[in-house]
Amino acid sequence: MDTEIKTIQFVQGSAIQVENTPNEGYFYILKTGTLSIQSDVIFYSKHFNRYQAGDTFGLVSGLTRNPSRYTLIADEDCEIIRIPINLLGKYLRDNKNICLKIISLHSNQLRMLNSYLVKKYTGQQDTDNPQKLFEDGKYYADSGKADVAAYCFSKYIKWAEQSPHLNQTTIEQAKNFIKKINPDYKERGHDSNNMHFKTGEVVFIENEPADYFYVIENGAVKISKLVGSEEFILCILREGEIFGEMSILNNKARNASAIVFQDSDILKLSVDTFMDSVGDKLLLKIFESISRRIWYAHQRISMLGMDDPNGMLYAYLQILISDINSKNKSWDSDQKEYIFAFSLYDLKKMVQTADISDESIRDFLSDKNIDISNHIIRVVDRKKIDIKVAHYKSRHRKKHIFDMPA
Repeated sequence: MDTEIKTIQFVQGSAIQVENTPNEGYFYILKTGTLSIQSDVIFYSKHFNRYQAGDTFGLVSGLTRNPSRYTLIADEDCEIIRIPINLLGKYLRDNKNICLKIISLHSNQLRMLNSYLVKKYTGQQDTDNPQKLFEDGKYYADSGKADVAAYCFSKYIKWAEQSPHLNQTTIEQAKNFIKKINPDYKERGHDSNNMHFKTGEVVFIENEPADYFYVIENGAVKISKLVGSEEFILCILREGEIFGEMSILNNKARNASAIVFQDSDILKLSVDTFMDSVGDKLLLKIFESISRRIWYAHQRISMLGMDDPNGMLYAYLQILISDINSKNKSWDSDQKEYIFAFSLYDLKKMVQTADISDESIRDFLSDKNIDISNHIIRVVDRKKIDIKVAHYKSRHRKKHIFDMPA
């Protein structure tokens, strides 16, 4: 592997990258020309089906060491800058505009992938609408989560008071809800950049205006959405993960909620200051986090071809195991046992099968390779999980077309 930044020339028709081949540890910037993307995931937006001069690729496969998700073909003669991953942190710090562009592009893609997952799993269109804060508050109140409900109502009141065209009756209703369910509620301030949260506390809620993004220094945060009357868990993030960047960098309302899953210390960052607030290693960790979440979303999309809930549960455990190995850079690890600190119900919610009967997942529940207790799931041998997933995946593979504007 070369350790220097190089510019490489390719002629029209060249295969720049081939699906399912390993990335040897490089990140790429397309200097001139265009590249076509061939994949089993197709976007209506041409921007996501073709790379143009100034675009970047290889970040996800280079940082996660998972195989490339797509094939790239040169539409014309082109020049590509190849950057070793170990130089990426310094390169991005020296090129702030490129750094922010990459985060923005990948955050947009992640936002779209998550919206697609929500629609395919639930059948409902994902929407950004601050008025939904009121309905979400009622959902959390009915679910016995008074603090989260009060947070939703508080954010709704702030938004509604700045929207004079709205019916003021709902503002009074929201205030009355807070008095009823949590009369002592006080909204937490975010004055410090270093914050400690307890389990169950809200960092932010979907549909509220965005102000900061965050890095988990230790602990865990659940990223989820409310779809109708169900919670859809997108992921559970842990130490070193970034979240909240999608809304900040693209000036949009929060697309999901961040609720603390385990007591956490969290670093608050802003777009204007984060490049000066973090070192090269943390900057690289931020990009690793985004890359793994994109890979993670693509893997969940690949599960959509399965019609058996047993296969979905096995596949999701396999995704989590691969994600752990990627995060720990232990791609060739001989580790067999993996322990996950969540319940079977949490796992079922992650693949939108919370309401299915035990009879429907008899194969999974009777598997001696999986030990399930109240809030722990233990995999005894990951290779046996791989065999199960291969069995279920062999039945299906299809393309996924993003049937929404990008």
